[in-house]
Amino acid sequence: MFTILSLACDNFYMFKDFHLDLTYKHKNSHDVCKYDYLESYRNIKVKNNIIIMGANASGKTTFGKLLCSILNFMYGRPYLLDKKIIYDKEKHASFTIEFAIKNSKKKISIFRLYAKFDSNYLLEETLKETTLKKTDNITKVRKRLDEQKSHYEYKKEEQDIQLKFQSYLSSATDKKVALIYKDIKRATSFWFLFSDDSSETKIENISDNLELTEEILKSIDNSIKSLEIIETKIERGGGDKNPENTLPSYKIVFRNNETVTIPKSDLRQIINQGRLSRGTLESLYVSNIISNLLVGRNGILYLDEILPHLHTELEIYLISKIIKQINRYYRFQFFYTTHNVDCLDMDLPIQTFIFFKRNEDGSISVVYPESIINKNDRKIKNYAVNNIFDTIPDFSPLDESFDKAIASANKKYQEYEMFKDLL
Repeated sequence: MFTILSLACDNFYMFKDFHLDLTYKHKNSHDVCKYDYLESYRNIKVKNNIIIMGANASGKTTFGKLLCSILNFMYGRPYLLDKKIIYDKEKHASFTIEFAIKNSKKKISIFRLYAKFDSNYLLEETLKETTLKKTDNITKVRKRLDEQKSHYEYKKEEQDIQLKFQSYLSSATDKKVALIYKDIKRATSFWFLFSDDSSETKIENISDNLELTEEILKSIDNSIKSLEIIETKIERGGGDKNPENTLPSYKIVFRNNETVTIPKSDLRQIINQGRLSRGTLESLYVSNIISNLLVGRNGILYLDEILPHLHTELEIYLISKIIKQINRYYRFQFFYTTHNVDCLDMDLPIQTFIFFKRNEDGSISVVYPESIINKNDRKIKNYAVNNIFDTIPDFSPLDESFDKAIASANKKYQEYEMFKDLL
């Protein structure tokens, strides 16, 4: 088990004094909220399904990359966390993350990891821990963490070891700290898929759930007749002739008998890819994701606007299936970012949604709709469309620019017409 409770950060990207709290105190009878707690500790309510909405450049993708960087930092491997993502290089950058794991003694531990950096080095790092008690609520837990002594306190000027953007936790020689790191590493599981199709996150293979993938494809493009295996014994590299280590090739067959081939299950090598729409390609990714979830993949799943070309109703259907059925049984923490305001019409509790907004100074902050409107109000879409959450950018300054551009174009056209008449 691995669950994020909160994340605070400063001076990374455009996140200035940013704080995202995924815990909540009030009970909610909605079916989706039935499992919003840490195993048997029902007084610790944590959002397991988070739909992040906001305008372009409001920080949805950037937040995912920052969170991914921090989790990799905890895991002991470098990924994106370097001086490039520090916004003001003359100032320190820091983050504090609270998370829960089931430790090697089968108890639930809450950790608070704090790290501070300059543009070149890790300056400070501390880790606090408390074990949950049956009578705990989140207020008691956080108060105990405030008063708790750290497992370690790394300070650059007091250490012989100089770390750049690497966690002291993953390199500590102290046996007790090493055991804690082993527990955290064992429990930490995460999967991030970003809309920019970066090589680090892009799904490479088609799902091996042939029936599910075929039905999803047909629901998007009814000109597709079938999805078929065309090879079952293609060797992987290294001359391995073991049939268990083979990957099949597939073909998508259309009603007019045209085909699209996926060699060795590799979505990067699709033959005749132009025959497929962007939405159809995205459906292949979704099928892979769902298949992975159905085999019990838990931890953190972050999907960043990976379905922009799907019909809105199908996007809502697939996300609803992940939240209401798959996550009900497999219990992972699901983050989904989207521009699609129709998602606000889904039968989900209001605290499922959070909004990111750009402030006047360019920094990013969080808007919790449940803090603004009644939790039972089902008109959340109307509030968003009418900008009650103040998350829609002001486009009125563009009016003058457009007027000037159009006037200039008209003037040039009239001058051209006058010149043409003189010829």
